[in-house]
Amino acid sequence: MASIHLNNSNGWNWQQFDPQDKHDIKVDCADNWQFKDWLEKCDKRTTDYTGVRNQGEDHALFGSLLYYHDPNQEKTKSFLHYYVTEGYLVTSHFDFSIYQRTNEQDLMDKLNACTTAQDALFILIGEILNSFLEGIDEFEESLRKLQEERKKGRNGGEMLDNIINLRYLLLHWTALTLPIQDTLLAAKEAFMDKLESNVDYQRALLRLERILTLQKYYEDEMDTLLSIEDNLTNYRGNEIVRALTVFTVVFIPVSAFGAIWGMNFKHMPELDWEWGYGLSLVWIILFMSMVYLFLRKKGWTDDLLKRKK
Repeated sequence: MASIHLNNSNGWNWQQFDPQDKHDIKVDCADNWQFKDWLEKCDKRTTDYTGVRNQGEDHALFGSLLYYHDPNQEKTKSFLHYYVTEGYLVTSHFDFSIYQRTNEQDLMDKLNACTTAQDALFILIGEILNSFLEGIDEFEESLRKLQEERKKGRNGGEMLDNIINLRYLLLHWTALTLPIQDTLLAAKEAFMDKLESNVDYQRALLRLERILTLQKYYEDEMDTLLSIEDNLTNYRGNEIVRALTVFTVVFIPVSAFGAIWGMNFKHMPELDWEWGYGLSLVWIILFMSMVYLFLRKKGWTDDLLKRKK
């Protein structure tokens, strides 16, 4: 049997169900096709989903929310399947134990104080958002450590990988948040003006706004870090190319004289000179020095010779 988790004195109730007991749910809307369709398909859904029913005086919000997903374990996904009207809330089993910031007894006291089933759903969504804030706090800690490593000049070839990994983690929290934003907007479509003065709905919206603001801020920070790392990588690449170019140009005299004296002509009188070897070294060093002094006068070697601190 589906368990009645909460039968409120204000006239609404909350029923939770396990997949094998879902057809035992007893609510007034059990015969409408949207409820039947939602109930039949909810435990098979593997993605977020939001629906609205506006049929005369019958207003309902229903769907599926991914409320827990460990970013390090793809298979650890927990969905909250819900169908809510003013008088009843039907959900799949909600696991309170996975949330560190949620005390089950405190949450039940809040739910008992609700005047409608809609309020209860918004409180549950608020708790889900609260857990997302905890994950974003952990993300912020990782981001600050990465920034400190960047300030200290630590790279080791891993900085870009670490930035990209954090970027994916931010996308993970964004992907979890957007369906809740859609749910809260759909709730306004379903219940319209009733939500303008609904404290639990407004509180959930504010919590969502906090998360979206943080995500936007961290997204900008990640873009800045990526830009800095990209510029540094390009700068280092240019410095390497410039250094190789300077060394190549400086050693051109060596290559030139080596090419000349490496030819196999029969008549090359300088090969018989008594002081030919010494003079050739002097000429090579002289021409190399002239090339180097020319490059230095142009200012193309200065920062290559400066020691980086």
